[in-house]
Amino acid sequence: MSAPELGWRRFWPVAALVAAGLAVATAAAFVSTGIGAGDPAPTGSPQATTRTVTETVTRQSVVTITAAPAPPAGPASQFGDGTHLVGLNITAGEYRTAGPNGSNPGGCYWSVRKADRSSVTDYGKTDRPTQITVSGGELVETNGCHTWTRA
Repeated sequence: MSAPELGWRRFWPVAALVAAGLAVATAAAFVSTGIGAGDPAPTGSPQATTRTVTETVTRQSVVTITAAPAPPAGPASQFGDGTHLVGLNITAGEYRTAGPNGSNPGGCYWSVRKADRSSVTDYGKTDRPTQITVSGGELVETNGCHTWTRA
């Protein structure tokens, strides 16, 4: 084989891609101008055609600004249903509740446990006002009780 033949064979994929790109570009030009897309064949003398395209774009932005919650002032002196760590969420001491709030059919339930949940130090269920005493590092869990308030 001669040198010119080797050069052509070496670049034929590039030549094929260029030819394919030209074909696609030509087809895109025909489609965008409407040629061959069902336009009636011209009759008589050529006439200029003007197409006006009006596009309205509406953009809406909604910005919501919310204030960051205030950092907690420290352990609270009252709490509701849930699990609370004494010393972090609530202060140590004696707490009282008015009894069940009606959300738990079993009445007002509470338990006091060590923070590692290894043992229960106090628990109970009541349908009347009651009080508990909690110490730092304990977990207090309540369910179905009115707000507990430090005495």
